[in-house]
Parts: sequence; structure tokens; C-alpha cells
Amino acid sequence: MPFGKLLRRSLALATAIALLTSVRALLGLFGPANAGSNVRALLQELVYLYAWAFEAALFAPFFARYPLTGRRWRRAPFYIAVGSVAACGPVAVNRAFYYLADRLTHWPAYSMNRNLGLDWLGSFVIFWIIAAIFQTVEARQRVRELQGQLAQAELQNLKSQLHPHFLFNTLHTISVLMREDVEAANRVLLRLSELLRVSLDYSRSDRIPLQQELDFLEAYLSIEQTRFQERLHTSVAADADARGALIPTLLLQPLVENAVRHGIAPQAAGGAVTIIARRVSNRLELRVEDDGAGLSRDHSERRSRGFGIRNTEGRLRAIYGEAAQFDVAPRPHGGVAVNISIPYLPS
Repeated sequence: MPFGKLLRRSLALATAIALLTSVRALLGLFGPANAGSNVRALLQELVYLYAWAFEAALFAPFFARYPLTGRRWRRAPFYIAVGSVAACGPVAVNRAFYYLADRLTHWPAYSMNRNLGLDWLGSFVIFWIIAAIFQTVEARQRVRELQGQLAQAELQNLKSQLHPHFLFNTLHTISVLMREDVEAANRVLLRLSELLRVSLDYSRSDRIPLQQELDFLEAYLSIEQTRFQERLHTSVAADADARGALIPTLLLQPLVENAVRHGIAPQAAGGAVTIIARRVSNRLELRVEDDGAGLSRDHSERRSRGFGIRNTEGRLRAIYGEAAQFDVAPRPHGGVAVNISIPYLPS
């Protein structure tokens, strides 16, 4: 934190502490008997705390560069030396204030007779309190940074799983078509090369506009359409605001793939996959549903082991934390619906 900003915060905190600890003196300002003494007590508190506010801002880089965490307590003698010197500053300022107050205003300066060693010891203790506060703040900041790095690493790991998984399943589709329709398999192979090029472009960013995701899904579903023919029907309903929203790269593709493989493929008559997207206030609502076979009895176990749901949940947690909502539920008239709610971010 810049020195000026830290100094302003330290002075504001010192002022608040001085006012809170000097309530009695403030109330006494309206009494004629001890008005001078009360003014002196209030100013004394302010001057002393302001001296420490300045030193706290001054020593902040020292506390940050030489923390006492872990095995670094061997730096304690160094802290003792620095604290011994630092404690002298506020004590000297305090004594100078009383001297000037006595000379200029003739207010009683009884505190000048207090033991200098006790004043210094009190300041030395305050130095360690300030050091402890800075150590706590720095430790929490490091924890937040590590948590952010861990979440980013988890996100990258989940993203890296998308491409080989998608490639494996598409190659399986081509393998099936090779036995049934070589020409169709060749068209799918060409389409796959285009999709891989696009997916590699997408992999360079964590988020893309929903419209790009829908374009990718259109190309992906055209491959599946070649395989399922009339057994697969697809539709997309997305409002204009939703199409311009940013979402995690390839967020919907695993869910659509799951709908086709587990919902439509087991049905002799096939079925339909629908993608719905809309903006609701400051949220983006996404839905992938099918009218296929529905949830299996071992859905909970398969969900923990499966790729699409587990990967999607992990990525949403890594990016949005508690701000994301994810739900998988059976549809009233058959099939499955996956609902996602995330903060709306325009592209």
C-alpha cells in the first residue's frame, strides 16, 4: 500500500482512538474548572497517537519485507533493536509537547515527572502490537493470493481436460460412421478439424461471449446430426442480452454432449436437445434440457465419476465461488434439465 494512503488511514484510526479514549476530557471541555487540563489531555492523546500513526506508515515496508511467520522468528532480535529505537520517537514527541504546553500555555505539566523508562516500555509494547497487526494482515493477504493461485490452477486443469475428452468422443463418432457411411465420416472429420482449430483459439481465454459458444455448439451438433440423422432435433432460444454475456470457455459443450449421449442415444426414437439462455437482472440464466431417457437410478454415483457434470461444477466453483448456482433435475414430462445461474458480465 502506498505510504500516503497508509498514513491517511493510520491518522484516521489514531483520531478515532483518541476521541474514544478521551470522552471524559471532551465532556470536561464545557466545564470551566478544568478546561485547560482537559484540552491538554485531549491534545496529548492526539499527538502521541499521531506520532505512532506516522511511524506505523513508515515501518510498514519493514514489516512486509521481514515477516516473523514460520521459522523467521530468528528475526526477533532485529525487531527488538528496531522497536527499541522506534519507541523513542513517540516518547520524545510526547515530552516535547508537554514542555511546549507548559512554556506557552502554563498548563500544569505533571506528566513530565512520570518515569521515562515506563513511558519507553509502553511505547515498546505498542510497537510489538503494531508489528503483530501488520503480520496478521500480511499473512491473510498471502493466504488470499495462494487461494487465488490454487483456484486458477484448478481452472486450468479442468480446461485442459475438455479438449482430449471432446476429441475422443468425436473420434468415436467417426469410427462408428466409418462402418456405416464413409462419405459422412469424411465430412465429420473435416468438420472436426475446424472445431479443433476454433477450440484451440478459445483455449487462450478463460471466458468468451455466449454467442461464440453457441456457434461452436452448432458446429458440434452438426457432427452429431450426421450420426443420428432424424433421431436428433436441436433448438436454441437465447435473447440478445444473453448472447453478449461472457461465460467460461466451452461451458455448455460437455452438458450438450451429455444430453446427446445419455438422453437421446439410448432412445430408439431419439429426441430433442434445447439450449435456453436469458438475462434476468444482473444474472445470466442458462439451461440445457433434453426429452430423453431421464436420470438413471445410479445418477448420483455416475455424477461423481462422470466428466461433464463434475467438470462443469468444478469450473463454476473455481471462477465464481458461491455466486454460481448449478442444478441437475428431471423434467416433469421426461428427460433432464441442467440449470446454471451466474453473474451477468457483458462482453
